[in-house]
Amino acid sequence: MAPFVATSIAPNSSTSLTAVVGATVTELPSVIVKDQLGATMAGVPVTFAVTSGGGTITGGSVTTNASGVATVGGWTLGTVAGSNSLTASSSGLTPVAFIATGTVGAPASLAKLAGDAQTATAGSAVSTAPAVTVKDANGNPVSGVTVVFAVASGHGSVTGGTQTTNTAGVATVGGWTLETTAGVNTLTATAGSLPVITFTATGVPSTGLQISLTSPTATNEFIVAIDGGAFGSTPQVSHLTGLSMTSGTLILGVPAGGSYRVRAIAVDPRSANLTFPIMNASGKADNVTVTTGSSTNVAITLAPISVHISAPSTVTAGSQVQISWTYTDPGAALDRSGSGALAGDVFYCTTPMTQDLTGTQLYATGTVLSPTSYQFTITFTAPTTPGTLYFNVAAQTFDLAIPGTSRAGWYVDPSLTRGESLWQITVN
Repeated sequence: MAPFVATSIAPNSSTSLTAVVGATVTELPSVIVKDQLGATMAGVPVTFAVTSGGGTITGGSVTTNASGVATVGGWTLGTVAGSNSLTASSSGLTPVAFIATGTVGAPASLAKLAGDAQTATAGSAVSTAPAVTVKDANGNPVSGVTVVFAVASGHGSVTGGTQTTNTAGVATVGGWTLETTAGVNTLTATAGSLPVITFTATGVPSTGLQISLTSPTATNEFIVAIDGGAFGSTPQVSHLTGLSMTSGTLILGVPAGGSYRVRAIAVDPRSANLTFPIMNASGKADNVTVTTGSSTNVAITLAPISVHISAPSTVTAGSQVQISWTYTDPGAALDRSGSGALAGDVFYCTTPMTQDLTGTQLYATGTVLSPTSYQFTITFTAPTTPGTLYFNVAAQTFDLAIPGTSRAGWYVDPSLTRGESLWQITVN
């Protein structure tokens, strides 16, 4: 009698399966092996192998049991939604194929797709409707998820605020109209318990300026003055405040017509409790033209203001002392040509200063060295008593009073810290 040999291998379980991506199928694939007489055969080696879909298996090399059945240890599908395949093969026999469809998992993330950080005319709709993408934990887009878009600030409005994600996992608001007043608007997108997404859009005047400012050092306030054009020589002053910011944007409605001058300064954070600003950087833009029905964008990069002092380190009691200092202001901060005196001050006292700019004050008229440099010189009589004089300086390069405050246009050396003297002179 001829020996028994395996002549067929066939499915012993369903060959069409479904599971969530990255999960293990609940019904393990198995095959049955029979001999030439149709009887099941035990001890036949069978190899299971993943052929597509990127999944993994355990127990891939097995032998048939007493019933002629071989079962894979486990089959975990790949992380990409779609088809996965597995084959079971035995030497000399036609392999058996199992197909499992990986379905997307539950919504796990909500992310911006389009429409953030836009600029549009106040009262009009943004050009790109904000859109989000919903994905599962493995990055597959999830369809059929309800997303609610709602105005969070700015008093604008939306149309089509409730949307359902499409097959690409995308939901797009019908439209977002900004409020009629220039400024920042925000819109939120919410999908169940997922973290809320916030979109921003800046409404600009139909006729106006959008001034983007960048400072080389952190500042707690930007001060911007605009003159010329329809304003004439009277500056219009605006503020942008924040905590240790190095950039910001001011949206200003200005009359159309003529050419404007824009001057900007960065106010040192140490000036918060002073009656005048310490300015550590400045910048400018000239010949800015604003036409009816348009918003003009102006980008200003502020540069550091520096001071250089020429003074003796030792003087004789009762002698004449001369001190000179030069300010270099690359942006010619808030300069109003021909308006107001160019002035400077020296402050000194006989003990280290305990607060900014206190002590004896000496006044000096400045000299313009260049459009960005000013020089001041002061001569005074040293005290007749030997000791040490502690000094600080200030300069006023414009006469602009800041509305709503007692602050005028003063700045001091940006290297100072509160309570610190700039330099000292020994009196012998």
